[in-house]
Amino acid sequence: MTFEHVRLLILQDRLEEFGAYHRVVFINEKEQLLGHAKSMSNEALKELSRRFLACVPVVELKNLLDTLPGESFVEEFQEQVVACTVQHPVARTFPPRASYVKNFLKCVIDKLDAHNVDVADSLYVHFAEQLSGRNSGDDGPGFVSYIIDDRTAVTLKEHTAVVLNGTTGLRTWQASKFLSEWCLENKHLLSGKHILELGCGVGLTGIVVCKACSPLSYTFTDGHCAVLQSAEENLGRNDV
Repeated sequence: MTFEHVRLLILQDRLEEFGAYHRVVFINEKEQLLGHAKSMSNEALKELSRRFLACVPVVELKNLLDTLPGESFVEEFQEQVVACTVQHPVARTFPPRASYVKNFLKCVIDKLDAHNVDVADSLYVHFAEQLSGRNSGDDGPGFVSYIIDDRTAVTLKEHTAVVLNGTTGLRTWQASKFLSEWCLENKHLLSGKHILELGCGVGLTGIVVCKACSPLSYTFTDGHCAVLQSAEENLGRNDV
């Protein structure tokens, strides 16, 4: 074997090693990208579930879905979307308004169509159920659920109308949500205290405090009988 043959064999071995190394690097990078995409999807599903149960405007759900690449919407992921929203245990017990669910499912299907992705059967089935429902276009009361932590949720039955029966207290206002967040961030100021709320509305803040802040007592008050009745019903739903 000549010296040139030896050089060629060594060069061939090194090229094979180089190719194998780059195949390993490529596979590792691909696995890392897939893992990152899966992590993003899991976080998005968790946030999607939280926002859906809270009945935030559907456009906010669309904006969240738009952060995910179209290729992530495989059938398995679509089924996970259904499982964490319309089939979530809380939503099955306390369903949001039918019109809200219908608009959300239409938003998801439109997203899939825009990326030429086949729509999972489960999505079509739930969407068809909403279209065929007698109350699919209603603006009546529905359930809104706020996830406090992995073990705690607050569910309210409320209306979407700003004024109903001469009162504005039959829906949750943004100020109540902000106050509830403040209470959760300052539990130490409320624990063991007697608390009086003037104008409790449907009861969001008071229920949050009772379930998460350990007050000694909490008194709900309002100036409208229908509002107090609604608050009382919501207290019962949340075992307060």
